Amino acid sequence: MNGPPVPTEIDIPQHLARWERANSPVVSVYADWSISGRGRHEAPTVVEHDLRGSLSKLPKRGAAYASLATDMARVQMFLTERVPPAARSVVIFACEARGLWYARTLGVSTSTAVHVGDYPQLLQLA
Repeated sequence: MNGPPVPTEIDIPQHLARWERANSPVVSVYADWSISGRGRHEAPTVVEHDLRGSLSKLPKRGAAYASLATDMARVQMFLTERVPPAARSVVIFACEARGLWYARTLGVSTSTAVHVGDYPQLLQLA
């Protein structure tokens, strides 16, 4: 046995569904947690690459950069240390500047996608 069962669906918290735009970047991560043909999870590499790309577009000084850099580190830590073996996908929404951290694992697959913008991207959960 690989631990407790992983849910196949999640309820979208109202604070995510009703998110109001601000000047702080919101990170939305959907990570396919399946094992690749190379015997490893590919999602952390893709997520890191995409988040680094988003970070590089921001001025290095400022609240948005600091918030996104903190979110990036926290997302990477979660993906490397907190995902249970039974998970098939991971969903994360983060915005350090506004106190948002929502991370869940699912027992169903999602496509790996990263979005950094004004709102949490909830479409894959619908």
